[in-house]
Amino acid sequence: MREPDSREVLRMALGTVVFAVITVVLTGFQNGWHSLTTVRGVLDVLVPTLLWFVGMLIFHLIRHPRM
Repeated sequence: MREPDSREVLRMALGTVVFAVITVVLTGFQNGWHSLTTVRGVLDVLVPTLLWFVGMLIFHLIRHPRM
């Protein structure tokens, strides 16, 4: 199996950052920008972003098994 190149890892990282920015913008429009200063507002952004990151990690491990 080949090792992932840096462009592939960078693409995954940028995808996660873009997803987080989109989530922040949508949450801000839906709940008001002041909601992003509360714990619940931060969790509304953090939880989907972490789920996205775990999904990307699982997808990466499926494509590049360590065995």
